[in-house]
Amino acid sequence: ILLSQSQLCSLYEEQVVYLLIEIRPAATAQGKRLPLNLCLVIDRSTSMQGARLENVKGAAHQIIDELQDDDALAVVTFNDRAEVVLPSQFGVNRARAKAKISTIWASGGTEILQGIRAGLAELEKRHSKQVTSHLILLTDGQTYGDEEGCIAEARQAGAQRIGITAMGIGEDWNDALLDEIAAQSGGVSAYIASPGQVRTLLQQRVRGLGAVFAQGLTLEPRCAEGVWVESAFRVSPYLEPLTSADGVINLGALQADAPLVLVLELGVAQKPAGEHRLLQLELMGDIPALGRQGDRLRRDIRCTFTSTEPPSEPVPTAILSALSKVTLYRMQERAWNALESGDVNTATRQLEMMATRLFDLGEIQLARAAMLEAGRIAKGGTPTAKGRKELKYGTRSLTIASGESLMIECPSCGRKHRPGTLFCSECGVYLPTGGPLRTEPLPEEELPISRANPWASEPVEETVEAPPVPLHIKVLSTGRQIQLPSTAEVHVGRLDAAHGIFPDLDLTPDGGLEGGVSRRHCKIHQRGSTYLVEDVGSANGTFLNGERLTPYLPHVLKDGDELQLGRIKLEVIIRQ
Repeated sequence: ILLSQSQLCSLYEEQVVYLLIEIRPAATAQGKRLPLNLCLVIDRSTSMQGARLENVKGAAHQIIDELQDDDALAVVTFNDRAEVVLPSQFGVNRARAKAKISTIWASGGTEILQGIRAGLAELEKRHSKQVTSHLILLTDGQTYGDEEGCIAEARQAGAQRIGITAMGIGEDWNDALLDEIAAQSGGVSAYIASPGQVRTLLQQRVRGLGAVFAQGLTLEPRCAEGVWVESAFRVSPYLEPLTSADGVINLGALQADAPLVLVLELGVAQKPAGEHRLLQLELMGDIPALGRQGDRLRRDIRCTFTSTEPPSEPVPTAILSALSKVTLYRMQERAWNALESGDVNTATRQLEMMATRLFDLGEIQLARAAMLEAGRIAKGGTPTAKGRKELKYGTRSLTIASGESLMIECPSCGRKHRPGTLFCSECGVYLPTGGPLRTEPLPEEELPISRANPWASEPVEETVEAPPVPLHIKVLSTGRQIQLPSTAEVHVGRLDAAHGIFPDLDLTPDGGLEGGVSRRHCKIHQRGSTYLVEDVGSANGTFLNGERLTPYLPHVLKDGDELQLGRIKLEVIIRQ
């Protein structure tokens, strides 16, 4: 258990402290493997025909091959009604089970409730405290009119220690419903972007179920007076927001090889100087691998309050890592909420800033997905179902005061936060550093205000042509002129040998650091005889003829154009 601060100031009327909790089996615990009581519930509606259903059937065959003799398996299909293809049984006849699964064909509509009910009925035949009972739902469509029934069944399953993994294939399923089904049962939800991913993800999930050490885990945070839980997140083995029922958080199962890591955001009211208990944590669950039921573990979380500002102390790296992921997840949620309320500018800005943070983390695919959705919204369009799901489930899989004058102001966007807040909820900046960890942001009045239209022209298609005219860059403040190398991509920024950053065009000699140039500031692409410039998430922006470029979207360069990187102005020269 880690606290973001070991000491708090008693002068603040209200502040924030973060609590990281890691739950893992004791090093000396050597539990036996629990038999699986597994049911696959497969959508066989018309939309599943083709590659989707064939990959699901292939994945089911693979699971059958990996089952042990003491495992039980059932297979249920559903469209407008449910059908038990393989009744629950231990010691499955592999050849017979595969033959039955191979006969599944697609037709009809989608009624998820029918499938869940039939699947749970099969699981109940073999359910006991000595097995891991789990339902895996695979669907690619929306269900209509039975959502509340699905959630009620999941809630009842969770009370009986039966978890549900809800997997959505493609883009047209109801992610809010599948998330709630998983949350109520103590299971997980997952996004399968393409049919080819079905086998890998399903196999990983079943193997994880085979490594369950404890199940039916719940956490009850009992807060002292003047302390409350503002939010709770699971951050490992996957990220998801946690909700409580009557103050109890359902955590589901604990795998022997994958600890649970949680982050609680606590609000703390003013307290007198001295040591105080913030809360008591009670963890409860069954450990059938050791033959133990209803185990309880309690821990008191205490903190010292000082009458003066306590000395600065580093925040534990584990908390920083976890909160950086939580912040990204919240940013995409904030973007979609803003869009639903009609605030297009906020939604676009949130997605752009999210993309910048993702690029910093090296999550290139997710960053590009965020920029594409931002571009669609800025253009007046609507986000795609695929983009929304890719960002939502992609961020989940990333692996962690009295009065206005005492509030912390984000140096990047100006949003105010209570003392103790580590990451800006608006733009994702790490607050205790006083700004981004690299190049300092320049005052807004020093930079152009207008923004270039990122969708004014489509990206140039690459063609085979004669060698292009050389591109020269002239630094206006120093007069230095540089011919760029004839490569497909030229990096512009500042040299940082200690971190392995060696830009092709280094602006350090031209006052780049003082001028607000980032180490990785922009890229210049060569496409046939055309040059394009692309900002790569710089702290102070890249400007083309006075207009700020949207990060990660290329713009065509012409002879005589003016580029501005922070304060440093450059002239583009494209001629012999």
